Amino acid sequence: MQIGITLGGTTVMESNNQNSSAINADWKISRVPMEKHPKETKIKIFENMISTSFSKCKPFLHENGNTKWWKINNHHLLKKVLFYCRLSDIVPYESSLYNSYYQYGYYVTGIKSYNNTQYFIYGIPGLYGIDVKPHFANCCWKSENNSGELYGEFGYWLVENEINL
Repeated sequence: MQIGITLGGTTVMESNNQNSSAINADWKISRVPMEKHPKETKIKIFENMISTSFSKCKPFLHENGNTKWWKINNHHLLKKVLFYCRLSDIVPYESSLYNSYYQYGYYVTGIKSYNNTQYFIYGIPGLYGIDVKPHFANCCWKSENNSGELYGEFGYWLVENEINL
């Protein structure tokens, strides 16, 4: 059964522990099936679960304000959050994501809103031209300081997925 919590009359998620290792251990939970919530509430639940599980970050020096970013240092916890929110179809099973995760110890994720549509973004860290480009069809490069595609420049391979709830 998918469950959520009620906070001030609105169903959202909340945790008492930053970087918790188990999804149900730290959230205050009431039994409300995820599929019974409107899309906006599901997005809030998802954002709240990400925010209470991972640290916010700013992976780019110059970024417009429509994307929220988190540093993912526990891939298995993120997979649990995505599964809980019925978003497990946006978990990429790509070796470059795992290789980068083990090489750098993290990757970033973001939620971007554009024209009333939300996108979930994976940011796979790497050095341009040195680290292997992921094999995603919709993958693009963004350097940390927006300098473009300079050899050896640190940045992220970005992969966007529309959030369909």
